[in-house]
Amino acid sequence: MCPIHVPHVPHVRVQVCDGPEFLARHGGCPDRALLLCWARHDMGEASLAAYRGDTVVAVVNTGATWELDSRKHPEWRQVRRVPLPQWRGIHDDLRVYRRRVMAGRKEEDGGN
Repeated sequence: MCPIHVPHVPHVRVQVCDGPEFLARHGGCPDRALLLCWARHDMGEASLAAYRGDTVVAVVNTGATWELDSRKHPEWRQVRRVPLPQWRGIHDDLRVYRRRVMAGRKEEDGGN
C-alpha cells in the first residue's frame, strides 16, 4: 500500500445495488428524479419500468447506450437536451424527460 494512501470514508451510507433493485426497495422513488448515466440497454428499460416518479435525466451516447424511446414509451416527452463536451466521433448528451401523466392528472402544460 502507498505510504501516503488515505482510506476513503464515505460521507453517507452507501447502498450497493443496481437501478431496478434500488427502485424496488424504495417504492419506485416517486418523489425523486431518476438519473441514468450511460446505462446498458437492459438496465435502462428495467429502471424505467420500476420508476414511479415524473422526471428522468439520462446521459447517453447516441446509438451506444440506452435512450428513452418516446415511440415505445409515449407517456414520456423530452423537455431538454444539452450537448456535453466530447471526443470526436462520440455523441454524448444529457436529456431530461417528463412523464405526460402522473397519478391520474394531465401534465401542467395542458396535456399536449
